[in-house]
Amino acid sequence: MTAPVPLHFTSLADRHMVGDVVDVFVAAARKLGYEVSTEHAAVRHDAINVVCFAHHLAPEVLQGMDTNCIVLNFEQLVAGSQAFNESYLTLLRNHYVWDYSRHNLARYAELGIPNGHHVPLGYEEDAGDNVSVEDLLPEALQDIDVLFFGSLNQRRAQVLDAMRRRGLRVVSNENMLWDSAHRDQMIRRAKLVLNMHFFDNSRIVEIPRLAMLFRRRKAVLCEFYPDSEIFYPELRHAVAGVALDELADMALLLTSAPGLRQRLAHLGFETFRARPQTAVLGPALADFFAWRARTLAAGAAS
Repeated sequence: MTAPVPLHFTSLADRHMVGDVVDVFVAAARKLGYEVSTEHAAVRHDAINVVCFAHHLAPEVLQGMDTNCIVLNFEQLVAGSQAFNESYLTLLRNHYVWDYSRHNLARYAELGIPNGHHVPLGYEEDAGDNVSVEDLLPEALQDIDVLFFGSLNQRRAQVLDAMRRRGLRVVSNENMLWDSAHRDQMIRRAKLVLNMHFFDNSRIVEIPRLAMLFRRRKAVLCEFYPDSEIFYPELRHAVAGVALDELADMALLLTSAPGLRQRLAHLGFETFRARPQTAVLGPALADFFAWRARTLAAGAAS
């Protein structure tokens, strides 16, 4: 179904960090037949704007765009996070919101956010870098045992140090922003990529990072608990998931088991590929346009 106005996707975050996520939504919307544009850090007043990674955006920037704007939230709404501040919460309260996390959505009533909808991240063939089996680096040339990229704090640094004490060659970005090409090269060289929470009080699995690794056919070691949230339950079995204090020992086991890592990498790619973004985005857009029509009609009648 074609939208009555175009869709415009924009992001406030550095493309090297989140470009893959925005590309998935753009590709899915185009595949669904919508007229789509995209530009970094810029909105259009003649389009429906899908604003991604907006946790540093002042609420007044989008003032008056309530029926022409969707805020796409990929932040963890837990105390201490960069997104858990009054400015961003006000932005969410004032707009139609797509949220990747049901854990987040469960808090919306408490936080006074009236219009939240679950729109998780999926797969699109035309978005991001999908690595073929033939392009994988041979085991003998994978010279990084464990790779981690993301913000470092004491919690994460302690895990990396524990892995180094076990004799593993661990590489991290050391709080520097890698450009996409360098990051992808590091992923290619790694036997195993680590995903772990920044906060003790989070149980939301960092799916943007996992999605990137699944598409690149990389084995993932992931901090996981019985109550961890991952948007598609079958993906729980596509990673090696253990609690924080077990990550170092599991890394040691996996780095010495190439067959197991290869099976994990294959399972991750195939399982994620079976969840297209179009299957999620189509109904989400239909619901939005139905809400928009009702809201505009109510405004005209008042």
